[in-house]
Amino acid sequence: MARSAPNPCAEHGCPELVHGESRCEAHLKPHKRDYTNRDTSEERKVLNKFYSSRSWQVMSKAVRKRQPLCIRCKAKGLVRPADMVDHIKPVRIHPELRLKVANLQPLCNPCHALKTNEDKRLYKI
Repeated sequence: MARSAPNPCAEHGCPELVHGESRCEAHLKPHKRDYTNRDTSEERKVLNKFYSSRSWQVMSKAVRKRQPLCIRCKAKGLVRPADMVDHIKPVRIHPELRLKVANLQPLCNPCHALKTNEDKRLYKI
């Protein structure tokens, strides 16, 4: 039986040739999803329950209705609608502030991603 012609590995810069796969052995495994390390901690379950709660849904909607624009973009002179409401002090660190309006801010998705990364560095979460 004839083998197909070899193709270059799909990983950028890899010189290996492969048969029947898109990546060589060295690059095949990192691209397969590993579901064994999913965060199933009790803390994550509590957070998921909070974010799906009626009290959070009502509060989030009220904050976005009162302030429909991303406050970080607004501070830069940009006009971008808020996609979500963020906790200024993270719920994981200050759970007692989770429904305090003073601890909430409307953000767009890009600003929320930046804020989340800042929190991870600052609070080591």
